[in-house]
Amino acid sequence: MKKGEDKILDLLSNSKGMILDDIDLIESLKLSKEMAGLVSEKLAIAESKKEEINEAMAKYACVAQRGTTMYFVIADLALIDPMY
Repeated sequence: MKKGEDKILDLLSNSKGMILDDIDLIESLKLSKEMAGLVSEKLAIAESKKEEINEAMAKYACVAQRGTTMYFVIADLALIDPMY
């Protein structure tokens, strides 16, 4: 997005006369506004997906906790007797 900002700033600094008469500047601003809208939509979608992922992850938290407990219990069996 830096490139678009540089273009707008360049057009503003090189503008002569009325800024509203500069068609290139107005088109660049319209394009920037459209891109900002698209980015906002995509951010909203990403936020909802993040919520879905967090909810799904929370469902498996107890399973993960039990799995880690079982792993370390089995790993510590060798400390009791090398046969295990």
